[in-house]
Amino acid sequence: MLGRGRTEVEVWDRISKRVDQDEKAGKVILAVKILDIKESLLNAQSTLKCVKNVFDYIEELLGKDPVGELFEKYKDFDTIERSEGETIKAFIKRFTQSYEELERMYSLKIPDAILCYKLVEGAGIDENTKKIISANCETVTLDQVTRSPVLCVDTTA
Repeated sequence: MLGRGRTEVEVWDRISKRVDQDEKAGKVILAVKILDIKESLLNAQSTLKCVKNVFDYIEELLGKDPVGELFEKYKDFDTIERSEGETIKAFIKRFTQSYEELERMYSLKIPDAILCYKLVEGAGIDENTKKIISANCETVTLDQVTRSPVLCVDTTA
């Protein structure tokens, strides 16, 4: 039963990717009917949690969508900003770890000039420091920028 159901869900998944997000409830209903979905997954306190449980279960059965996962990880990296109260050193570490994960998992290479620009923009540093570092982004590596004494002087905290 599960083998046949899995195939039907995979086919439905391909079809439903073309359907608006709001209409994906049909996917959940189909999954509940076809798969042996544990009742505990459906007993969530909110509808949203219930739907998330079912999607997580389907993902567990079928595996994650590698392209969708790449886009999610890149979106997280692309919008990375220093949190309130986060030191510049902690932000640099989080930024570089996020990029290294993209590079390692998806062989994604971003030029150093763009990485330096994104680091400076996301760091929330003062405009003068931003200008000093940005002026050199084309000629230095990300590693050099992250070790720059100019950047490590946290003038905004």
